Amino acid sequence: MNECKPLVVGGAGAGAGEGANVDREGDGDRATPKAKKKKVSTLGALLRLSLPDLPLLCAAFVFLVLYAVAAASVPHFTAGAYTRSLQSST
Repeated sequence: MNECKPLVVGGAGAGAGEGANVDREGDGDRATPKAKKKKVSTLGALLRLSLPDLPLLCAAFVFLVLYAVAAASVPHFTAGAYTRSLQSST
């Protein structure tokens, strides 16, 4: 019978090699071709599962870019408004 062991993330008993950095598959840092294929197929499966939501993901990406540009522009426009208010008061 397979017993589930608790995952120790921190605190007492989480020494070197324990906790979140535990190698569950037992292959260490060496990536075998089978492991690489499994990782690629997992990514492919994720992309296939997200395909129906592609229009929503594209719209979200566009609005994310627009937000980033707007957030980066705030200091520029604030400085311009501040400069104009100082020029008009003198």
